[in-house]
Amino acid sequence: MQTQDILKKYKIYLLVEKGYSANTIESYGRDLKFFQTYLQNCGESLLDFTQESVRTYEHELVKKQEATSTLRFQAALNSYLVFAIEENYFQEDFKIYFPKMKKRKRLPKFLTEQEVARLLAAPDESTTLGSRDKALLELMYATGIRVSEVIKLRLSNIIFELECLRVIGKGNKERLVPFGEVAKEALNDYLNGHRRDLLGQKNKDIVFLNRFGNPISRQGVWKVIKKYVQATNLKEDVSPHVLRHSFATHLLEHGADLRFIQEMLGHSNITTTEIYTHLNQDYLLKSYQAFHPRSQV
Repeated sequence: MQTQDILKKYKIYLLVEKGYSANTIESYGRDLKFFQTYLQNCGESLLDFTQESVRTYEHELVKKQEATSTLRFQAALNSYLVFAIEENYFQEDFKIYFPKMKKRKRLPKFLTEQEVARLLAAPDESTTLGSRDKALLELMYATGIRVSEVIKLRLSNIIFELECLRVIGKGNKERLVPFGEVAKEALNDYLNGHRRDLLGQKNKDIVFLNRFGNPISRQGVWKVIKKYVQATNLKEDVSPHVLRHSFATHLLEHGADLRFIQEMLGHSNITTTEIYTHLNQDYLLKSYQAFHPRSQV
């Protein structure tokens, strides 16, 4: 695979899966392009490099006194490795070790319950693509599954009797995720109706298809959400990952246990899930200040 193709797929991953801004995506892509040029001089590539190459390249950045560039390169390479392992460019046990750095965690963006309701009500279920989009959005919000998981979802992964999905997540780890009555109804309507229109004469087990009857892509999911965000005048920077953040945030606001949310999201480490507790504290503080009669002088 050509470097240009890898970087293009990586940028789509950053946009759809991670919800990064255009500036961040451009910066990460540029950092990896510089790294690729360095690797070529060493006889390596983005599909085949070593820990030693990374160390040497970092040393060059430090020598140029580009501290910010070094930190950003580490972030770019870390996200690239997650992407590359998902795409099977590297083995799962491939690791790059960077010096530990303290950095301020950014709180994830999320929609309010009212905003989610507007978004989920937007698709026209009487149309083929509207029916698919309704099922897609309802399922993503009902389960909090990643874009990479929803585009690989197969008919055999849906257990209607138990109202749950069998999801194959990062590291090929399997988990059961419930989806509830509302998503079940939307999913049933799509599978027993308009999905057949998309499928045509093809025989595919993938749940969500594009207009040509092929599996929907990451970018396809991003376009679906962007379409309805614009139609409902929601925030401009809503990405598919925001539905996942909204799922976790709303569960926490309604009293769900952090361990339960960890299991639903497929986080291997609960510290990843704990960021939602900070977000919830911020929500509680703002609510208190807005509604308590003696919160302000």
